[in-house]
Amino acid sequence: MLVLLLALLPRLNDKHQGLVAATDPVLTVLLGDAVIWQGQMSKGKAKVAVAKPPSGRRYACVATMAGMMAFYTKFCDIGIEKKYELALSPVMKPGESRLVLTWAAKPKDLDIYVLAPHSNPAQPPCEVNWRQKNCHSGSVRLDRDDTNGHGPETISIFDFNPGKYIVRIDEYRGNPRAPLWAVSEATVAYYAPHCGGIFNFVDQTGYIEGRVWYVIAIDGTTRMPSACTRESCPVRPQPRNDEIGPPPELSQASTGAGHQGDQGDQRVAASAELGEVDGDTDGWDDADDADDPDDEEEEEEEHSQSGRL
Repeated sequence: MLVLLLALLPRLNDKHQGLVAATDPVLTVLLGDAVIWQGQMSKGKAKVAVAKPPSGRRYACVATMAGMMAFYTKFCDIGIEKKYELALSPVMKPGESRLVLTWAAKPKDLDIYVLAPHSNPAQPPCEVNWRQKNCHSGSVRLDRDDTNGHGPETISIFDFNPGKYIVRIDEYRGNPRAPLWAVSEATVAYYAPHCGGIFNFVDQTGYIEGRVWYVIAIDGTTRMPSACTRESCPVRPQPRNDEIGPPPELSQASTGAGHQGDQGDQRVAASAELGEVDGDTDGWDDADDADDPDDEEEEEEEHSQSGRL
């Protein structure tokens, strides 16, 4: 039996302020096309009695709730994970989009990056990330940075310019010679009113270059995504190595923490009484790092203190 406890958390940093939901979330557990279990999470709680899936197969889960975009994951490993975190994103306004990154227990920290074109094609693009939290007067904004595993991390696009918006994911402090993508279960959801939710999985979409996963390129005119190729999403400098300060291409963009909007991501945290999870999340002997260890400690501290919602 899987015992789930769901709690909608407020978007802001007020832990004492709850979120008033119009309806209870509905959770559906699937095995292929078959519905194995479905029910409401009354007051955020549910008990799910299901057997382990057949060898070589995995459950998928869908979470729905009024006023939120539907969430889907093919990595619903009942009987393995102790904790589930399902990222429910509020319905977007016409013309807006949101990217939501989630992952498993390993690696400890993934970061989402979006390279956004300028409205003036003669100007360089700007890349939003945990240090560069917004671009082009807030039209592209990092809503939430997570440093403790699972996510979600979210970037919202409020106004599109012509050109390509390139989405990539970095394994923070990962070893490019031995990245953890194979166990990461990394998923990037792209939400937009005109197309609903499009879910991109690390083992299916885009390509991997060392510790960086190049996911999708979004057409700024049609606002439709396509899977990255090496031609459509050329390899960029590896994060962290080129981000000691704002890169030259960002010199004309805002480097502030970014304003907080009303439609940031809401997290549904599902805790389950399941098996133990291996606690080793580093995957990299720090002795292999060419950077100075003191610099690593300073950078990690800065990352952990980066603006969150």
